[in-house]
Amino acid sequence: MAIQQFDFASGKVVTTDRRQAMILVKDPAMQDQLLTMLRENLYKVPIKSADVKEVLEVVRAQKAGVLFLDDEIEGVSAVALITSVRSKFPEMAIIVISASPTKELAEAMLKMGVESLIKKPIAREQIYKALAKIK
Repeated sequence: MAIQQFDFASGKVVTTDRRQAMILVKDPAMQDQLLTMLRENLYKVPIKSADVKEVLEVVRAQKAGVLFLDDEIEGVSAVALITSVRSKFPEMAIIVISASPTKELAEAMLKMGVESLIKKPIAREQIYKALAKIK
């Protein structure tokens, strides 16, 4: 029998396999900032990197959790990456971080099943609000 956690703030039972987050963000300072905020929310972070292949290997191994995705990762389309992750790992929650989110981008991301779209620079309240949606 799996051990369950109870989040008193939301009043919900927390699925422990969703209490892990993979960070695919190009800026190391932002990676560290996200890592701190996630740990404050009792998330395990098995990887933080700007390397798509490294992060996707961990996503494949974990199969569930939260993927923080910078929409400006070099060498890959955020839309293609989201589509691929969604098709293979439907339990993976995706939060996109963008320097210039437009209404069109927000609509496209939401249609693809992205849980949240956060504007850079990230603020603690934005991250906490996004995490609260997926508990």
